[in-house]
Amino acid sequence: MKDIKLTPEMSYVLGVLKGDGWLNFDGHSHYRTGLETKDLDFAKKFSNKLLKITGRKPLWVTIKRNFSKSTLAGLKAGYKYDGFSVRLNFKEWFEKFSRMKTETENLILNSAKDTKIEFLRGMFDSEGYFGYFKGRKKEPRRNLILVNKDLKLLRLVNKLLKENNINSHFYDRPKTGIPTIQVNDKNSLINFKNLIGFSIKRKQRNLLNSFKEN
Repeated sequence: MKDIKLTPEMSYVLGVLKGDGWLNFDGHSHYRTGLETKDLDFAKKFSNKLLKITGRKPLWVTIKRNFSKSTLAGLKAGYKYDGFSVRLNFKEWFEKFSRMKTETENLILNSAKDTKIEFLRGMFDSEGYFGYFKGRKKEPRRNLILVNKDLKLLRLVNKLLKENNINSHFYDRPKTGIPTIQVNDKNSLINFKNLIGFSIKRKQRNLLNSFKEN
């Protein structure tokens, strides 16, 4: 197989696949790349990236509250949904994405800055969030957090953040039992907001509102 050269779009998809995204082969003829999310904007972003990369439009499925499934046309009828599923059945790109997941560190470290940024955005869209937490003085402290069980992956993310002047802290054994990366100083949060940010509106809104309160 030829060497893979990441584009920013491929890098974003890779970041999502290292988080909430998935690859699945059913043992027969379906080689699927997919994502389930409750955020419509996240689903659209992922779908558009797949379309641009592969030239093939992914299948959309909406997950209704009664857990039956229908098409996105249901949105126009005013139905409420618990989430959205984006799926692409494409063997060639399934194999490429699988290889990208295996070779993530080497591919990312040898990529251009904008490609690294897209990888981080995909990761934080998937498994990052912003909120307020009580510090040692029991005063609320704003905190940007990324959660993932893959220690090697979190070390890579930690390295990329520091390359962009985002002072992050890596905790391999927090109280939750799940490894995390945390960013809480003001300048680093500003750099994250300006360079990376969230594609998901509700997450980005929480981040932006924190600066209005100061």
